[in-house]
Amino acid sequence: DVGREMYIVKKGRLQVVSDDGMKIFHTLLEGAVFGELSLLNIPGSKHGNRRSASIRSVGYTDLFVLKKADLWEALREYPEAKRMLVLKGREILLKDGLLNEDAPLEEKSPEQWNQELREQTDRLLDKLSRLTA
Repeated sequence: DVGREMYIVKKGRLQVVSDDGMKIFHTLLEGAVFGELSLLNIPGSKHGNRRSASIRSVGYTDLFVLKKADLWEALREYPEAKRMLVLKGREILLKDGLLNEDAPLEEKSPEQWNQELREQTDRLLDKLSRLTA
């Protein structure tokens, strides 16, 4: 499924498991984070913004939920934290064979795309006005 939020374990224990639930890859404890890879738009991720792991609770678990928009708002304020999360995400994806290593380290932000489109539109309008003058 498409990731729309990430989670922080407040209390309890979770397991990262295979799709069939038979193999346990990792155990997550208090303070652990999961779901962030699908929110970070990591360049080269073969999963894109889809979830790449299955999680199950071992008994009662209490989680904090951070929505994608809230994460991105925080990361705009703390670009170094964003860089560290993306690098850690790339390491995880690479280890799991889910990263296209030829991809650039950073993709353009929506703001960068918008700015470039505005500049291109302005140039085209300028050329058009000169042609019709």
